[in-house]
Amino acid sequence: MFDTVSISPTVIQVQIKLTNNDVIYQAGDYFFLSFEGVNGISSEPHPFSVTNIPNIDHPIVFTIRKLGDFTQSLSTLKRGDKVLLEGPFGQFSSIIEQDKSQAPLIMIGMGTGIAPLLGLAQQYIKRRKIRVIWTTKNNFEQYIDYQS
Repeated sequence: MFDTVSISPTVIQVQIKLTNNDVIYQAGDYFFLSFEGVNGISSEPHPFSVTNIPNIDHPIVFTIRKLGDFTQSLSTLKRGDKVLLEGPFGQFSSIIEQDKSQAPLIMIGMGTGIAPLLGLAQQYIKRRKIRVIWTTKNNFEQYIDYQS
């Protein structure tokens, strides 16, 4: 299953329900997404960070700013369009796991750079104190509201 959801005037979420449960990824990882045979969208792979934590009952979510030609064309995707995932790639989770200190995790994201930090915060909130600093250009780009 594949779906897109507009969450602000310039940001969409691409949600992909995996058909292969063998894909194992960690919070903060990224994949290269490509779309073969979809009219108006380049088939060249592009990297995007996973926004949510791994959960086989829920789709993988990518939060993407519609900035260039490729990302703007993503809002034209339809259910049933085929997406190919290459990956996962990333090391955020393994770096955090290796750190045995109890110091708070301080994560700073700008704009859609918050995407991988959201999954990391969800994954580690019960084990460590977490501080997330998120900046946006304006108020309508503040499309998430997490309070703990």
